[in-house]
Amino acid sequence: MTLTADDRRPLLHRLIAAGHLRYWIIASWALALWTTTSFRVAATWFVVATVAGMIRTVVEGRAGPRGASPTLLRLLVATVSCAIWAAAPWLSFTAGSLFSVAVGVALLMAGYVLVFTQMRAAPREAMIVSAPYSAMVVFLIVGLWGSPGFWVVLGMVPVLGLALLIKVVITQMRDEELGAVNRRQAALIVELEQARDRANAANAAKSNFLGVISHELRTPMNGVLGAAELLRLSQLDARQTGFVDIITQSGQGLMSLLNDILDVTKIEAGKMDLTEALVETDGLAQRLVGPMAAQAEAKALRFTVEVVGEWPVLIRADVLRLAQISHNLLANAIKFTPVGEVGLRLTGQRLADGRLGFRLDVRDSGIGIAPENLAALFQPFSQVDASSTRRFGGTGLGLSICRRLAELMGGEMTVQSVAGEGSTFTLTAAFDAVDWPASIDQAA
Repeated sequence: MTLTADDRRPLLHRLIAAGHLRYWIIASWALALWTTTSFRVAATWFVVATVAGMIRTVVEGRAGPRGASPTLLRLLVATVSCAIWAAAPWLSFTAGSLFSVAVGVALLMAGYVLVFTQMRAAPREAMIVSAPYSAMVVFLIVGLWGSPGFWVVLGMVPVLGLALLIKVVITQMRDEELGAVNRRQAALIVELEQARDRANAANAAKSNFLGVISHELRTPMNGVLGAAELLRLSQLDARQTGFVDIITQSGQGLMSLLNDILDVTKIEAGKMDLTEALVETDGLAQRLVGPMAAQAEAKALRFTVEVVGEWPVLIRADVLRLAQISHNLLANAIKFTPVGEVGLRLTGQRLADGRLGFRLDVRDSGIGIAPENLAALFQPFSQVDASSTRRFGGTGLGLSICRRLAELMGGEMTVQSVAGEGSTFTLTAAFDAVDWPASIDQAA
C-alpha cells in the first residue's frame, strides 16, 4: 500500500489538522473542572462542549482549508464554541472550592492561548473569537471585588496580555520572514525560467548552425571525394597514389563526422524520422555487418556472426538506421580491441502479439569500460576519458546517436562492461513481422 504525504505526517499533526485534538482538550478541561465542581456539572459541560466541537469541525471542513481566511460563519461558530468553553472557568469560580480561583485562572489562560495559537495569523479575528473569555475576565473582576481572588484575576491580565502580544508579534515577524523567502524564491524561479529559455534558445541556435554548416559542407566534401576518385583513375605513380589515399581517407572521415553532427542536430530538433519498409530477414545479418568484417580481419581480430532464435520472413523496419547502429557499435568494438575477438549476435523471438522481439549484441574482448565511466558513455561529445580521444580519435557522438535511434525505434540500448575484459552493447526492440514460417506457427 502506497502512503500519501498526509499519511507520512506524525499522528499528532494529523489530529490537529483534522480538528480532532480539541476533543482531547475538552476531556482534559472536564477533568480539571471536576476537581472543583461535581461530576454531574463537569460531565454536562463535557457533553455540551463536545457537541459544539463537532459542529465547529463540520463548519470548518466546509468553509475551506484551516489556513484560509476566516469566513463570517466560521467566526460566528468559533465565537459560540468559545463561549461554551468560557463557561468552564466560570463554573470553577462559582463552585466555592479551595482551588476554584486557581483552576479558573488556569482555564482562562489556556483558553486564550488556544484561540491565539489556532488563529495566530489573524489576531483581529482572534480578539473577536476570544471575546467570551474577555467578558468572563471582566465579570470575574467585578464579581470578586474585595476578595483575594480579585487580585489573582487582576494580576493575570498583564501577564496573559503580554504573553499573547509577544506571540502575535513573533508570528507576524515569522510570517514576514517567510513572505520574504517566498518572494525571493519566486524571483529565483523567474530568473531560472529566463535562464532556461535563454539556454534553450542558444542551444537551438547552436543546433541550427551546426545543421546548416554540416549540410553545406557535405556538398564540397562530396566534390573533394569525387575528384580524388577521378584522380585515382588517372596515371599516377606510387607516391601520388598514396597522397590520393590520404585525401580519400581524410575526406571520408570528415564526411562521417558531418553526417554524425547532422544526425545529432536532427534528433535534438525532433526532425529525425524513420523510414520503415519491409525487409527480408534472410541476409539481414550481412547488411548489419557491412564492411566491418574486413576491418576486423585487417587488425587480425577474430570476427564472428551468430543468428539464433525464431525469425519471420519479413519485418517492417528502417534497415538503414538499424545498420547505422550496428556499424557504429562494431566500429567501436574493433577500434577498442587491440587483440582478441569481436562478435555480432542477432536473436529473434516471436512475441505474443505476433511481432518480432529483436535483440542485437555486439561484444568484444577489448579494453572495457570502468563502472564510473558508464554514466557518461551515451552523452553527446563525450568519451570515457580524454586519452581515448588522443589514442583512438572520434568525437563521442556515435553512441549518443545510437541510443537516440534505438529510442525512436521504441527500443533500448544498454551496455555491460568490465575494464580490461571487454564490453557487450545490446539493442532490444520489437518490429512488425510478416509471414512467420509454418513450423513456428504450428509450434506456437
